[in-house]
Amino acid sequence: MEKYGGTNTTTSNNITPTTSSSPSLQPPAPPEEKEINNNNVRSEEDDESAGLVQQDLHLVIIDTSSTPLRIKDTLLCKETMGNMISKLSKAFRMIGWKPPDREKVKCNVDGSVFESTNTAGCGGVVRDASGNFIFSFGHRLGSCDIIWAELNGVLDGLELLWCKGFRSVTLECNSEEALELIKNGTADNHPCSGLVHCIRDCINRCWNVDLQHVYREANRAADLMAKLSHSIPEGLQSFDAPHAELGSILSSDLSCLLLPRLCVC
Repeated sequence: MEKYGGTNTTTSNNITPTTSSSPSLQPPAPPEEKEINNNNVRSEEDDESAGLVQQDLHLVIIDTSSTPLRIKDTLLCKETMGNMISKLSKAFRMIGWKPPDREKVKCNVDGSVFESTNTAGCGGVVRDASGNFIFSFGHRLGSCDIIWAELNGVLDGLELLWCKGFRSVTLECNSEEALELIKNGTADNHPCSGLVHCIRDCINRCWNVDLQHVYREANRAADLMAKLSHSIPEGLQSFDAPHAELGSILSSDLSCLLLPRLCVC
């Protein structure tokens, strides 16, 4: 798909309907050192500053014997550096596809828009609790925006699951905007109102449906099917065997491959 988003949310059944010059090849000359003469007067604070830099940072050694610098106010202590490193490490998360709970199937869906050709499509992949491929689908939509494509992917996935007899399903999508529209409903004048209404009606049938948000790193199979949908005949197509391009993604998902994602703390 072309747009992605953010944090984990879950929606389940029982939704209540709502109405310049060339650069020099030579390295720049180092700046000329200037001697600072302050009559070699050293204060206790200067001695303390030099000692603190060597003790706390262990990275920079400043000799203030001839150049009395005042660095106390800009000193980073060990605790401050430790906090910074801790926050940095938490900014990365390892993301991967997870199989559904036992007795459930999981359908991953995605939408795609090619701006160069002004065409859109959606697609998805359905797997069981052991990670085995069940079926996939693609839908060439013609011209529409990304949110319409994302919502079409959700509706196509739900309708195919229902028609194939599955009654306990998890559907994952990496569009927070689409899931929010489904969860909260839309105004009648919203351009996606009819599509959202169909999705909510489908969810409220007599079955167990969980809608969940996932990051795109866990949605690669659906992303591929959405992109492949641009090259299939227009309309919804279901496939009982995986495309050749899909095989490596299914294998890596099955082996629990984790991919790093930079998250905002």
